[in-house]
Amino acid sequence: MKFLRKNAGLMVVLVLVVGLFAFARVSGMVHIVATGSMVPTLPVHTIVVDMSTKDIKMGDVITFQQAGMTETVTHRLIQINKDGSLITKGDANPTADNPDVALQKSDVVGKVLFQVPVFVPSFWMSIRGIVVIIAILVLITVYVTKSSDKSKDEEAGQSDEKREATLETHPV
Repeated sequence: MKFLRKNAGLMVVLVLVVGLFAFARVSGMVHIVATGSMVPTLPVHTIVVDMSTKDIKMGDVITFQQAGMTETVTHRLIQINKDGSLITKGDANPTADNPDVALQKSDVVGKVLFQVPVFVPSFWMSIRGIVVIIAILVLITVYVTKSSDKSKDEEAGQSDEKREATLETHPV
């Protein structure tokens, strides 16, 4: 209980951060770029965070999932047809995505809000990665707390020794 009282703020921040990443991952708003189709804008393994919106325009980088597809795709919107269908293209691709398969606004998961650079491995955004982060943070917190308690105990022991030494040389 002493541990929780001393580190309540740290634990609250930890829970909020992990909860936010877990919610974003589960809610489908965080995606990991799997191919080089958006290089150099989005290198492979870049983590993108999408914002759900109906307001998309040409030039936006969007994430979509067409009916029957299991994976999401993040590409640039290059054309909005009169019938409302969308044409996308990866920045590194020489041609637009298959125009025979009509992409609809309902297929759009979101517009890319921001990206986490490639130097953050995609593992850390997976469920296993989040569990590892939690475990590491808990171990660090326990270590810091135990070290802090140990140093306080040592300081208390030194204070007792000084008090005893003072009493021995200056009896009351």
